[in-house]
Amino acid sequence: MTELTGEWSCTVKDSADNAVLLPAPLEWEIVKSLDSPAHSFEGIFPCARACGDLRSVEVKIGGRTLFSGRPDEAAVTEDADGRRLKLIARSIGAVLLDNEALPQTYTTGLSLTELFDEHIRPYGFSTLITDFDVFFNQYQILKGTSEWEALSNFFRNGSQGIARIDDAGRVVCKMNPGEGSFHRISNRDAGAQRYTCLKITDNRYSPITRFVIRDDDGAYSYAYNNPEASALGLVRKRYLIPSVEYTLTPTGGQIDAMLRIRRSMLGKRVVTVTCPGLLDISVCDTASVSGGYETFEGLLVHQVRHRLASSGASTELMLVDRGYL
Repeated sequence: MTELTGEWSCTVKDSADNAVLLPAPLEWEIVKSLDSPAHSFEGIFPCARACGDLRSVEVKIGGRTLFSGRPDEAAVTEDADGRRLKLIARSIGAVLLDNEALPQTYTTGLSLTELFDEHIRPYGFSTLITDFDVFFNQYQILKGTSEWEALSNFFRNGSQGIARIDDAGRVVCKMNPGEGSFHRISNRDAGAQRYTCLKITDNRYSPITRFVIRDDDGAYSYAYNNPEASALGLVRKRYLIPSVEYTLTPTGGQIDAMLRIRRSMLGKRVVTVTCPGLLDISVCDTASVSGGYETFEGLLVHQVRHRLASSGASTELMLVDRGYL
């Protein structure tokens, strides 16, 4: 596994589009996750001048853009240790989380492309990459739904796939996100990437074992059971009012329930591994992790956290079972 190398730089621009190259940071962190269209950046810098009204942030390593976005918060603190600037920012996908979609029910049919044009394109996103232009005869957007949720829920419900925004700012809707690059992580296998910390978490609170589903008459008359309920040894029941797109068939709510159960299972076992250095690894890549007692093959890289602190540079990966996507 290769490392990100080269000169580190962070450039900010103010409301007048004046660019300022910030000094080397005291610490920083960049987080990218499959379940969010917004990457995050947080950095602490020595501060020798007024910052002004900051409007954009770009972080590069060796000329390669690692983060580009807009500040959420810029705070200057002065104490016995001097003056410091703390900068918190999110990538361009944040605008789709920060804006609420118009609550409405589409009753004459709606495709993924049409939804993208109406809810996503107005915010500056011009490219939709998909292998399936999902179509629903009916689709409902509830009050409180963000623009991103309107699209991601639509695609998930219609194709059982994943919507995300890639590093180029393109909206990618794929039934299978692909395996990306492969990474082997082990402190024992020759040639593997070494780790400094490995944590395997069994989240027994995460899985749902049964959904009891409401029918068109308002009765909770049918159900969908987690196929792994017996093996889990859990009883965690929920009642479900299906999304409107599933109400055209008598038992359509089972599809809604199945997707919700799969999402609950995605968080059942989480492997978190921390490696030294800033590794060149991306969300949706595939990793194999071998610890002292167990080996996990074919895990999905769900989150990548690059960090520089007083203890040095590190990359933390959150890995999950891609079979539950």
